[in-house]
Formats: sequence, structure tokens, C-alpha cells
Amino acid sequence: DLSRRKTWRAWSQIVLLLCVVAQLYTGLLANGFVLFDDYSKVIENPVVTGYGSATMDERLQTPGQGYVIPVTVAAWAALYSLGDGRAWPFHLFSLLLHLCVAGLLYGFLRRWSPDWAWLAAGIFALHPIVVEPVAWVTGLKDLLAGVFALGATWLFVAGVKRGEAGRSRVAGALLLFVLAAFSKPVTVLLPGAWLAWLWARQRAGEVAERRTWWTAGVALAVGFGLGLLSWAGHDTLTTEPGASRSLSLT
Repeated sequence: DLSRRKTWRAWSQIVLLLCVVAQLYTGLLANGFVLFDDYSKVIENPVVTGYGSATMDERLQTPGQGYVIPVTVAAWAALYSLGDGRAWPFHLFSLLLHLCVAGLLYGFLRRWSPDWAWLAAGIFALHPIVVEPVAWVTGLKDLLAGVFALGATWLFVAGVKRGEAGRSRVAGALLLFVLAAFSKPVTVLLPGAWLAWLWARQRAGEVAERRTWWTAGVALAVGFGLGLLSWAGHDTLTTEPGASRSLSLT
């Protein structure tokens, strides 16, 4: 029937897209680390290489990074331990995250444009501008933030559309947003887009629960707080691990 054909078409599009992206980026798995940032931020950073012996302040403040990205630093530390300092686990994980971003973007866009979602997701996934975050180990923060931000937005939209039955999804969106912000602070304004979408829906006559507005507002306030934390501690957080720092999170 028509529904089954649409489902088959969607799955065939996403599988084809992911196969093409994987084929294009598979060569990165043989690459090593990139000079400068990959070494200074990851390989020569004692918080990453000696995560188990790092203090809680160092794990949360992530010194040497310039801003607070504890989720990214924890991921780097796990991958460093998994590969015993080799580059392939970083590149493999980055490729998998990039595939997740492409898949999430396709699924998200398909809600509004089933016929063109594959093209938009394909342009994004294959565009040369995204090579850097996939190829550089330090670009992992962009990929993590992208996965969490897209996942959060997907859950938020689904939760709002389900009304009272979607409250758990909205709560999950808040959790993923915090993970995105702790992966890279550029995502702290994401709840502002949620609020703009809620306002647009209300103008169109679709009223969301007041709890949903409060959740998005709280998320935006939390985002501003995290952004200010990174901004205020930028000079402090660029110092090397173990050096004198005045900012304390514990």
C-alpha cells in the first residue's frame, strides 16, 4: 500500500545517503593526528591522557580548551584509552557521529519536506565545509554538539506535538541540550529557536502546554548561564592543566 511504499522509500534514501557518506570518509580512518590543535588540546593534554588522575575541577573546567566542554573531554579520554593513544578510534567515532548527524537531519527535515529531505541532508553531509570537524580530532566537539542538539530538538518537537503524553520527550530534550552545551557552548542559544517555534505555532492557532514554554525558557536561562561561565572563565580556562586558576566549579 501507499504507506508501506513511503516507508520503504524513506529507508532506501537514508541507507543510500549513509553509504555514500561512509564511503567518502572511510579514508580518514587511516589518518593520524593533525598538528597543533589535535596535539595541544588532546594528545598532550594531561586531563585527557590521565583522566583518571585528573581532579574534578580539571574534568569540569577542562583547562587548556578555552571553554567548558567536559562531555567532549570525557569522550576524548575514553577514546584515547580505547586506542592506547592511537588515532583510529577518534576518527572512527567521528565518522559514526557524522553519520548520526546526517541521519537525524534527514529524519528531522522529512517531517516538513519528504521529497527534498534527502537532498538537503546529502548537501550537508557531503559539503567540503564539514570535512574539518570530521577529520580533526578536535572537531569531535562539533559533532557531539550536533548530535545532541539535533536529538534534543527532535524530542522537543515530538513532545510538543504529543501534548501531555509527550512530557517525557520534552524532559529528554532538556537533558540532551545540557549535553550539547557541555560538548560545545555554541549550542547554548538552541532553546531560543524552540521558543521561536512555539511562538510561531501559537500564532498559527496551535497552543502548546504552559509547561513546555517554561521548559524551553529554563533551558535558555541555563544556556545563558553556561555561556557566561565559559566567557567569564575564558582566560582562566586557556591556561595549562595544573597551573594556577581562580575559577572553581566545586
